Amino acid sequence: ERLTRVDDLARFVQRSRLISTAGNQFLGSVTRIEPGAVNAEVVLRVSDQVSIVAIITEQSREELDIRVGSQLVALVKASSVLLATGTELTVSARNIIRGRITRLARGKVNTDVYIDIGGEKTLNAMITNHSAEALELKKHQPIAAFFKASSVILLAG
Repeated sequence: ERLTRVDDLARFVQRSRLISTAGNQFLGSVTRIEPGAVNAEVVLRVSDQVSIVAIITEQSREELDIRVGSQLVALVKASSVLLATGTELTVSARNIIRGRITRLARGKVNTDVYIDIGGEKTLNAMITNHSAEALELKKHQPIAAFFKASSVILLAG
């Protein structure tokens, strides 16, 4: 069936277990909301060390009844996560998360990079093998991962 509204998704989830293709799924609590005319910025604390910023429409915020203290799941596709090895990082992405590489899984075209971001949390990035080689990625290496707030999808229970 085609899902066209949040209500459709809610009915779907009630009928079955929700499984996502997003490589990153974080449960957290909303700590701040910055409402706007069209969009809202939602800050979700997923561990003592990490918060994730999401940009959603005001309509979605109202329909999902998102408030400070709400428990949500943040989804981020691994292919939306970019990586940098330098210590100085100036980018337009709202989410910059530092950690250490715990695993590299190289495929024919892409490399899956697993990053320990503290608080028993792992962030996954999917980058090209060319990029992995150019960055000279190695296990235990410090790394900065970043992604745009608009790349975050929020799920409410």
